[in-house]
Amino acid sequence: FVKALYQRVEVQSTADLSDMSERDRVAYHEYIQPLVQKLVTTFNTRRFQAEQFREQRLRALQQHHEDLLRRHMSSAMSVHKGSDTAEGLETASGLPGLTWT
Repeated sequence: FVKALYQRVEVQSTADLSDMSERDRVAYHEYIQPLVQKLVTTFNTRRFQAEQFREQRLRALQQHHEDLLRRHMSSAMSVHKGSDTAEGLETASGLPGLTWT
């Protein structure tokens, strides 16, 4: 997308410049250069922010997953606490044949 946008701007710029005098070309460059620089800077800033947001979201999801796993393990262990028999584990888990080692 960015490459195509750049190419379209470049084609338009070349077409605009072909009909201009030297003086007008200088004025055109002085006007366009800051606009192009601002566009590139803004795009790069937004891309950086999007990447940071993605990384923060990934970390939050990983932390949430770890928290859920920890809670489930804690719940499973508290149900089985004090039950040393396979029968007690089967009953507590609701799964026949489940044994904990």
